[in-house]
Amino acid sequence: MDKKSIKIINNDKVATLLFELGVILELIVMMTDHFASWTLPYRGRVTHVAFILFCIKILMTRYEYRKLPIILLFGALGIVSYFTCSDEYVIRAIVLVVASKDVDCNKILRIILYGTMIGTAIIILLALLGVCGDIVDIRHYGRGVEEARYCLGFNHANNLHDVLWYMTCLYILIKRKNIGWIELTIMSALNLGLYVLTISRTGVIATQLVIACVFLTRYNARIRDGQVMQILAVLSLVASIVLTIYGSMYNIGEREFVKIVDKMLTGRLEMLTEHANIKQWQMFPASRSAEFVDNGFSTITYCYGTVVGVVFVIVILYELLYLMRSRDSIVSIIMLGAIMVTFMEATFIINISLLCNMILLVIIANGIEFHPDGSLPLSKRE
Repeated sequence: MDKKSIKIINNDKVATLLFELGVILELIVMMTDHFASWTLPYRGRVTHVAFILFCIKILMTRYEYRKLPIILLFGALGIVSYFTCSDEYVIRAIVLVVASKDVDCNKILRIILYGTMIGTAIIILLALLGVCGDIVDIRHYGRGVEEARYCLGFNHANNLHDVLWYMTCLYILIKRKNIGWIELTIMSALNLGLYVLTISRTGVIATQLVIACVFLTRYNARIRDGQVMQILAVLSLVASIVLTIYGSMYNIGEREFVKIVDKMLTGRLEMLTEHANIKQWQMFPASRSAEFVDNGFSTITYCYGTVVGVVFVIVILYELLYLMRSRDSIVSIIMLGAIMVTFMEATFIINISLLCNMILLVIIANGIEFHPDGSLPLSKRE
């Protein structure tokens, strides 16, 4: 054994199998949570079993001694969050990322992609056959009028389109630089075709942005080898944080320009002012708020505390700096899309299943490692 590393239990095959089983359990929870007409019994217990499997995987993984303080620090943050807000999301997310070390990331992404495709097909088929689930969802979508949109068995039309965005990102993460224009064209056609049914502006824009950026990166050497996409991702993060804080602090009706921006965001800034005012933010809330807002950054901070919210943003920035050094434009595009969706659709990101959080999947897939000296190593895939 390497003197500079520690590994409690030595069985790599079993460790990998446990991690994959944990991912499959999280996948089952995620897909059943998207289903409008049926909820998985004891789904909380299922996530707990997945958590235990990931913990055992950690015990069976070799970690360098110098990285243990960072792992323990994040673990402590998760434990404090659990005991203060009575919700295990943060500690589960930390354990998932730590447990993902030395796994075949592409295999994991394929399991998630294929599982999502199968789950989506089942949900749509059951709705179309009239077994369970609505085909059309008629409700107020925040635009002042009642609208009819196709949800095809999902709990929301936006949710249906977000799943397409999710599968698009997973496919691109798997294919990376090998993705071709035919695949991108097919994905664009599916995206625009689904928009006719869902009328989901967030879904269609987020998905098409990812596809367009991948196309530019794939067929333009300057963009591919430069840092354009990384810079765009950083700017989107900065804009998201600024708008989140502004909407949480000020009445958006005081400035005409902000009212225009809020209208473009279908009232998401006004929602922050009314339901997640910054005066209600705490370092570690006594209990997790049951009231989510559409803004994911505010939801994380409001529900799990400002400490967790700040750490979340720092982790994203660290990942983006890492991508700048490795010049991985494709993964930067997925981060760009993930930041956009996090800002616009909290319920898809902060879900009972960890797999809904694309930012976590990017961190796992990109093989990022936190170094105590602050260095940013190149991706393990290179």
